[in-house]
Amino acid sequence: MPGAVFLEGDSINLRTVEEGDLERIRDIYNHPEVRRFITNDRPANLEQERDLVARVIESNEASQQVWEKLGFTQEGELREEIFRNGEYENAYIYGLLKEEWGG
Repeated sequence: MPGAVFLEGDSINLRTVEEGDLERIRDIYNHPEVRRFITNDRPANLEQERDLVARVIESNEASQQVWEKLGFTQEGELREEIFRNGEYENAYIYGLLKEEWGG
């Protein structure tokens, strides 16, 4: 059953995404004629994925420790990436390559 319509137009109605839509969205996203227009050309499934990425707010040291404990490596810093509590904060990018997954 389609989700609730939240925007109606003369030629299109936009509705919420429902679980039943996910397979179709995945298929569209992975279609070669669609993917060539997407700047992030990474695969959308774990079988083809080569790495996992996490973004962590600089002030959240506990989260940084969790990612490191899981085997992730800090790979980069995005300066003034997040606006929170009236201030800009840096974010760290953590990554884990497939061969490092361990499972």
